[in-house]
Amino acid sequence: MKPYDVTFKHLVEAHPRDALAFAGIAGIERVEIVDADVSAISSAVDKALKVTTQQGEFLVHLEFQSGRDNELAERLFWYNAVLYHRHRLPVQTVLVLLTAAADSPRLTGRLETRLPSGDTCWTFHYQTVRLWQVPVADILQGGLGVLPLAPLGAGANSSIKDVVDKMQKRLAGEATRAEQSLLWAATYVLMGLSFDAEAVRRLIPGGMQMRESATYQAILEEGRMEGRMEGRMEGRVEGALEEARRLLLHVGSQTLGKPSAAVKKAIADIAQPAAAEKLLTQVARASSWNELLGLSLTRKNGHRRSS
Repeated sequence: MKPYDVTFKHLVEAHPRDALAFAGIAGIERVEIVDADVSAISSAVDKALKVTTQQGEFLVHLEFQSGRDNELAERLFWYNAVLYHRHRLPVQTVLVLLTAAADSPRLTGRLETRLPSGDTCWTFHYQTVRLWQVPVADILQGGLGVLPLAPLGAGANSSIKDVVDKMQKRLAGEATRAEQSLLWAATYVLMGLSFDAEAVRRLIPGGMQMRESATYQAILEEGRMEGRMEGRMEGRVEGALEEARRLLLHVGSQTLGKPSAAVKKAIADIAQPAAAEKLLTQVARASSWNELLGLSLTRKNGHRRSS
């Protein structure tokens, strides 16, 4: 998905007000790009903007999603909290779903957790834009920075040639040569979500040349570089996690005895190196695997057994 992420990064940086207007945010006096790196959680949001209105300042976190992610709502909350912690400003999260395949019944615009007592721990609200439900005419009449979204809007598929013609007319009359290059390259990338490559080359003005353009190639290369960096980081984290799990099993076996299948599964389910490392420091104080891991292990007849 990296080419799409890079595409939106460039679009929002070039036309931040257009992106905000598309999300329904009005009354903007000033807008600036802010540091969206949330390296504390080994990731980065798609784009964050600092917005100033008459009512005050806040951040807008724009997240674009093209595929299904069952943990997307939780990830949005995570990003929102980290951005607030870093910048100490309220954060409005706007999720833009690019395709129906990215949608889920869980994406209600609200995420809430409650204690067993029923008391609310926290409630997180976010805005969701389902692009295939946005009339293509509205996108075509919006800012230049959102024009590449038009081929994915409602009604665009059945009149795609007319949509591209209208885009071409606007860009030719309103955009600089550099802007046209970026916006057509972005359109070329995004149309790949709904149209085959041959159709895109045929529809985009100078389609084959656009595919070979420096702007298009730069977007793809930046996406590949980010993907490689992310892959290396994930590989390092996974390697550290595997080593921590292995050490936990080895050290625990020396003091707590041979681990059962349930214990091995519980250790295999540990998702963060820090969690496994914390358990390692507690092995010497534990009297059993059950105590260390907090497992509730039972025999088939319901009687508790040790591990």
